Amino acid sequence: MSRNDFVKPSYEENVGRLVSIYKNALLRLQKELDAVDITKLNSASTYALIRNLQEELLLVDKEAVEWVNENLLIASKDGIANSLVALEYVDSYEEALKVVKFNQANAFMVRKAVQDTYKDVLGITKNMNDNFVSEIRKISADVIAENIAMNNKVQLRSKEMAKRIKELQDRLRDSVDVAIVDAGKRKWAVEHYTEMLARTKMMQIHDEACSNEAIGRGAYYATISFNASTKDACRHHQGRIVKLVNEAEGNYPTVDQLKMSGQIFHPNCKHFILPLRDPSLLSEWERSLAEKQQAIGDKALEAGGRNPKDIENVKK
Repeated sequence: MSRNDFVKPSYEENVGRLVSIYKNALLRLQKELDAVDITKLNSASTYALIRNLQEELLLVDKEAVEWVNENLLIASKDGIANSLVALEYVDSYEEALKVVKFNQANAFMVRKAVQDTYKDVLGITKNMNDNFVSEIRKISADVIAENIAMNNKVQLRSKEMAKRIKELQDRLRDSVDVAIVDAGKRKWAVEHYTEMLARTKMMQIHDEACSNEAIGRGAYYATISFNASTKDACRHHQGRIVKLVNEAEGNYPTVDQLKMSGQIFHPNCKHFILPLRDPSLLSEWERSLAEKQQAIGDKALEAGGRNPKDIENVKK
């Protein structure tokens, strides 16, 4: 079996479970908010809505923490198992899973990853809560300031008033769909962010566990998985040889150096590493591919940027 025939476990189902936890809660909350009569908002009703939201988010936190405990362990075991297969200690992934053990580096890595991911998932509900509380208080103040409550007594509202009420209703509904506000002040929708977070975490933990297992067994190199359909900057680096530790011999970048470039191993990236004891063990085809991709990848790194163009056509 060629090393590039290995298929990384798909985490789409695992990712979907975390997304569903937040998505279903969001739908329940928005359904409740859609039923709110904006024109009758007051201190008591605002407080009640905030309490209901916070109770719902506590349940979300509980489910999300359970997801973290279960799925990060799955990804780490997969990484160890794939390392054992790539280094030919066992013949199959199924066989490898039966003998998976956590070395000291992986035990520490998983504990830290779990704690870090707790902060990430709890941060989502905190942002949902904070944004909602801030927005509903603004809306409540707007209702009072614009005298919408009094206009509620009028049977025939003007088109302008109806439009304004809808604007406030939409603001209220959208206020809970904020998972995070990034450094660029962009608001990430809950579903989009949780999907990115779950997939990125599981892939990163898989690769870290895979790398730690290989290093613990004296294998300090790896190749990057290859996918002919890759369109982004990852295509410049897939198939090339990388070092798992900086001290390893050879003119190859480390995994961390490639990560820092932003061209591969980025959030949502589906490429993974295949540990290798020595580059000389590659087949002739694999070595030829690795050399070709190293030349292209080095040009991409020299060009810089997240996705440099026309690298394959640049002359040496």
